[in-house]
Amino acid sequence: MSLEGLLLAPHELLHVLAFKLIRKRYGYRLGDTRVSPVEPLTKGEHLFTLALPLVVWGVVTVVVYSALFAVTAIWMWSHPDRALPPLWHVGLGLTCTTIPLTYVFSCWLDVIKIWRLLSEEPSNPANQPKNQGVGDHAERQGE
Repeated sequence: MSLEGLLLAPHELLHVLAFKLIRKRYGYRLGDTRVSPVEPLTKGEHLFTLALPLVVWGVVTVVVYSALFAVTAIWMWSHPDRALPPLWHVGLGLTCTTIPLTYVFSCWLDVIKIWRLLSEEPSNPANQPKNQGVGDHAERQGE
């Protein structure tokens, strides 16, 4: 078990949740830095397992920032004689926003994998259009 694996556990456990939601087998032990599929995944399943942590941590971050903004606005409205909230409010706010942001930034490799997965050419010949140009006809005659 490595420290990096333990710090990434909340991120990786969301990948595990994604595998459980699509009912696919996976390989993971607490402390690992990666969840690996045991069964082959379709493109959609692969996208889902990669994107779930980003979506969850993104929503958590937006909710935390919204709550922090709302609490700060309410405090400033209710205390017009003070310009800033107490220092411990600022410290608590920074702590509460740092944790979800850390896990959002831990998704950057997943974002790169999603980008590559979406930008790759289809490998299935049935999806590729057939060439019916003049060059194709000339190649067939030469065979």
